[in-house]
Amino acid sequence: MFAIMRDRLDDIDDLLLQDVSPREAWANIKKEHLMRRELARELINSANSMYTVDQEGATAEEKETDIRLRATRSAQQATVELKIGEKPRSAAVLRKALKDQLLRKYMAAENCRAGCLVVTVGTNRTWTHPDTGKHLDFNGLIAVLNEEADRLTSELGGSIRLMAKGLNLRPRLKTERAAAAKSKRRKKQKTKPKTRKAPTKKPATKRLKPKKRKQMRRRAPARRGARRRR
Repeated sequence: MFAIMRDRLDDIDDLLLQDVSPREAWANIKKEHLMRRELARELINSANSMYTVDQEGATAEEKETDIRLRATRSAQQATVELKIGEKPRSAAVLRKALKDQLLRKYMAAENCRAGCLVVTVGTNRTWTHPDTGKHLDFNGLIAVLNEEADRLTSELGGSIRLMAKGLNLRPRLKTERAAAAKSKRRKKQKTKPKTRKAPTKKPATKRLKPKKRKQMRRRAPARRGARRRR
């Protein structure tokens, strides 16, 4: 049952890459019980008569966030616990949820030996590693959760199987309109001629030397006349 659950969750990854992907719509969901409905719907569509999706365990207020898969040919069950990444939960809280909520609460039944903690994220955010204090991106968070899942599986001697799954709902590519607008701006920047400042002309300086010569020529006869009078 663990393998079936893992494969069906991988199919949702493939769905998010298709042209009819619900990525944008799911990214706007902020309430976990609404996201649970969407995941349950996709798991039902891909059941192929191998399991049924049971949501009867949810309360009337839909506060429970688990999805239960029941095998049609056996009594085996698998539980999917959902967490929205935008909620104010630290990496330590999410790691603790593997044991306290998924394992002890939702996998308490004897026939339920497989479980998965699904974390969705629709925005860019980071977490802090609960042990080292380093910053974690979404992939780093899922890696930390899977380490804890493997530790719990080994601790119980392999009688249960746990895993963590991340559903990245952030946009993969920019919209065509935004990309076209950006390319237009780049073209304008390339084709726009560079404006050069006109060279400043220095003011013409007056030539004083010719005037001095004329003055000297005019004064010269006066000096000669003065000598003659003496």
